[in-house]
Amino acid sequence: MGKTTMTNYDDVLDEQSLQLLGDAPAAVETEQIQMQNLRDRVMHRVDDHIASKTRSLFTVRNHDGDWIEIEPKIKKKVLFTNPETGTESYLLRLESNAEAPAHFHQHDEHCLVLEGDLSFGDIHLQSGDYHFAPAGSEHAPVSTSAGALLYIQTGESAAL
Repeated sequence: MGKTTMTNYDDVLDEQSLQLLGDAPAAVETEQIQMQNLRDRVMHRVDDHIASKTRSLFTVRNHDGDWIEIEPKIKKKVLFTNPETGTESYLLRLESNAEAPAHFHQHDEHCLVLEGDLSFGDIHLQSGDYHFAPAGSEHAPVSTSAGALLYIQTGESAAL
């Protein structure tokens, strides 16, 4: 992830475990992107574990981290996951004319539109707008015309 989370994974997982993780996806016929997503998720959890033990300042530079496609035309870049609370902070980049289905919020969600536009049914947001969706609420389908960059903070593993 970021420079502050660069980890020597050999210190966290032994060579045999790393080899098993590396070989496991090869045993199942899987697309390359799925194998990379699996590795990214495992390494992200390892980084989170180490970060939680150190309790130090944490910085993610613009060029750090990976953007993972979670829906067509929508990519997610995890910035930080708090393993104690499950709270996750991440960026979402939506390409122009991107759409996502309606979704339910299991956790409170804070959304800040950094760039572009975003609509949830009749709710229209622009750059600089903030939107809060409480746990238990549901959004209408999501769309953007020009594309958008969003900062999201919510419960772990929530997507859009």
